[in-house]
Amino acid sequence: MQHPNYDPLKSEVERCYGKRIVTYSDCLTLSKEITLRTGFRLNVNTLRRFFGLVQAVYPPSVTTLDILSRFSGFQSFENYRIFQTTQTDAADVGLSPLLHYADVLFNSAAATTYTDPTWTGIVRETILFMEKHPHLIDTFQRNIARTRIGQDIFFEQFVNLDQLNGNFGAGLRYYLAQKNNREGRLFTHALLCLRYYLTMDAQSLERHYHELLQDA
Repeated sequence: MQHPNYDPLKSEVERCYGKRIVTYSDCLTLSKEITLRTGFRLNVNTLRRFFGLVQAVYPPSVTTLDILSRFSGFQSFENYRIFQTTQTDAADVGLSPLLHYADVLFNSAAATTYTDPTWTGIVRETILFMEKHPHLIDTFQRNIARTRIGQDIFFEQFVNLDQLNGNFGAGLRYYLAQKNNREGRLFTHALLCLRYYLTMDAQSLERHYHELLQDA
């Protein structure tokens, strides 16, 4: 029997982790990161099998896939699969240098400079640019969620209510994957409660409300 292709999820985990998983040491560190961010544990051998470092006789379990999906900012593997099927190819050769420049700009800033009011203007102009090129937003949000400026200004100070049920709402998973502390969880699940209240999605509203209560 042919197993499903898990390569997209592998790439998603590696993007959230920040590097490729190619050694035992990588799996060991990733295992610790998964526990830290999600509260769940995957042992090193499970990760080695998933990333192809050792031969796997059986496909990964649903639990393994759910935990890896949660690490990547999704509620479950099924939630990840739904997201994956809605994505289109975001490659744009002409605009990729600008996207790279934005990544370098946000990542090179010292942590002590994020309160500089200049950043407010930079983020505002960046948002306006991204609105004209929506196919770049997912990659951009994933990258800046790793930065202090991205978390504190782009996500927390520039809450895009118009896109709460769109690009901004989807990007909150990257924010939560990087800032998975009490403050980050309260911020994320409160916004998602608002999102699903406005869209009348009672099931999702209840799920995020219960997540919110865990840290209230």
